Amino acid sequence: MGRPRGRQYKLRYELQSVRDKSFGNRLTYLVRHKFGVCEAETASLVAAGLDYLRARHLGDREPLDILLEVPAGRGLRWKVAPQRAECRQVILSPCAEDDLELWLEFGLRPMQSARAVRLVEQADCAGCTLALSQLVSLVHLSSRTLSRRLAPLWKQGVRLPVLGIPDSVQGRSSRLAEVLRGRLSEQGIEPVRRRLLLSPAAYGRLLRTASRVVKGYCAGQAPLAISHCLGLSPAEVDSTLELARQADRSPAARARLAGLLDAQMPPAIEAASGAESGALSLRRAFEAHLMRQYRFSPVRAELLLEALDEAQRSRQGLDRAAGDVVFWAISDSEPAGKARVDCELVATVLPFYEPHSDRVARGSASELKVRKAVRLASEARRQGGLLCLPDLCFLLGMEVRALQRAIAGSDLFIPTRGAIMDIGRGVTHRVQIVSLYVQGHTETQIVRRTHHTYESVGAYIDDFRRVMLLCDRDLPASHIRKVLGKSLKLVNAYITLYRQLDTDEHQWKLNLMRRAAQEQEKKRRS
Repeated sequence: MGRPRGRQYKLRYELQSVRDKSFGNRLTYLVRHKFGVCEAETASLVAAGLDYLRARHLGDREPLDILLEVPAGRGLRWKVAPQRAECRQVILSPCAEDDLELWLEFGLRPMQSARAVRLVEQADCAGCTLALSQLVSLVHLSSRTLSRRLAPLWKQGVRLPVLGIPDSVQGRSSRLAEVLRGRLSEQGIEPVRRRLLLSPAAYGRLLRTASRVVKGYCAGQAPLAISHCLGLSPAEVDSTLELARQADRSPAARARLAGLLDAQMPPAIEAASGAESGALSLRRAFEAHLMRQYRFSPVRAELLLEALDEAQRSRQGLDRAAGDVVFWAISDSEPAGKARVDCELVATVLPFYEPHSDRVARGSASELKVRKAVRLASEARRQGGLLCLPDLCFLLGMEVRALQRAIAGSDLFIPTRGAIMDIGRGVTHRVQIVSLYVQGHTETQIVRRTHHTYESVGAYIDDFRRVMLLCDRDLPASHIRKVLGKSLKLVNAYITLYRQLDTDEHQWKLNLMRRAAQEQEKKRRS
C-alpha cells in the first residue's frame, strides 16, 4: 500500500525545500534559463553534465562527503575495535542528493538503507571495511535495525562487507552486476531499483558504468586497471565481467548486451576508460557531445563548460575538517514569507560527524539525532544561515514529524528558521524563553541554552511583562494585540503561559516582573 495522498503531498513539499538548494537543481536552472534548453532535454543534459564533473573530479571530496578513518583491508570478518586496526582515511557520502528521489518514491526506510549500502560500497572501493559501530553512527540507526535492513541484499548474494558481521562477505555479486543482470533478463526497471535501493539517477549511472566495464574489458584492459580507472572495487568489476561471460552463452542475452554496448552515451566518462584520461580529453569529449547531441555551437558549448566548472569550484572552495559537510542554508537576513527560490543562500560548514561524541546508544538513535540537530542548526546560525526542519531531517535521515516529536519531548531548543522567524504552527520559541526566565534561569543561562542573543531574550521578556500587566487589568487579547502591536497568536500564547505560571511557586518572580513593567510604563508616560 502507498502513502495516503495528503501525506505524499506534504512530503513532496517538504523535500522540495531541500531540493531547491541542491546542486542538481541549480544546474537545471542554469541549463534551462541561461542556455535556453527545452524542458524535455534539460534532464538528460544535466545528467550528462554531472557525469562530466564526476569524471573530471574523480576522487575529489564533494560538499556532502566526509573523511573517516576506516579499518584497512577488504572483507574483514573478525570483531576488532576500529581504533586498534590499521586504518586509512576514506571519503564517504553519508548524504547525497539522490536520496531525495529515493525517499519520495519508496519511503524513508529504503532511503536509510540505501545510505548504509552506499557507505559500505565506498569503503570497499577504497580497500577498507567499514566497522558496524561507524556505520550505525553515520546512518543514525541501531545495529540490530541496520543488520535487519541489509539482510535482504546479503540473501540475494550481494557482497556488502561490514566489520563484525561474517555474513556480509559471503556474497559474490554486487549491485553493479545486479543492475546489468536485470537489464539482460528484461526485468522491469522499477522492481530492480526497489530491490537494490536505487534512485533513477543512481540506476542510470550503474547501468552506464557496467557498460563501460564490459567495453573496457573488450578493448583489452585488465580488470584491475578498469577498477582503478572507474573507481570500483575488484569485486564489482569481477562480478560484472562474470555476468557478461554468462550472457555470451545465451543468444537473447548476448543481443541485449550488444544493444547496450552500442547505445550512445555521454562520452565524458567513456573517455576516462580509454587510453587518454586527462582533464583536457574529458573536456573535449564532452564539448563534442554537446555539439553533436544538443546542436550547441562551439562558443555556446564552451560557455556551458565554463559555467559547469565555475559551479563546481563554488561548491568545493570551503575549508573544512574531516567530519564536516557543506550545506546551503537560507540567509538569516531573509524575512519570513519570502519565497524560497528568491531567498539568498549561504554555504555553511556543518560538523556532521564527530567520532568521539556521535555514538548510538544500544537500542535507540533518537538521542543522537536530537543532539546532532541542535549542533547542526546552531552552527549554521553562527555562520549566518538558518536550516529548516526538512533540511535537518534530510541530513539526519528522519521524518519531520519524528523530529518535531523529539524536539517536543526534549528541553533543548533547536534554532531552525521556523523557530527564529516564527514560521509555522508550532509553539513559539519566545514562550519557551519566557518560561525559562520565570522558572529562575538567568538571561546568560537562557542565551547559552537557546542560542539567542541577549537583545532578543530581553525583548521577549519585556513583551511578556507588558502582556502580563495588561492582562491583570482585564483587557481582552484583541485589545492587548492592538496596544502592543503584536500578533494575536503570540498574545494568546503569552496569556496562556501567564495563567499556567500564575501559581504560588512563581509569584516572587512574577511580582518582580510586574514592578519592572510598571516602572517601564511610568518612563514611557514621562
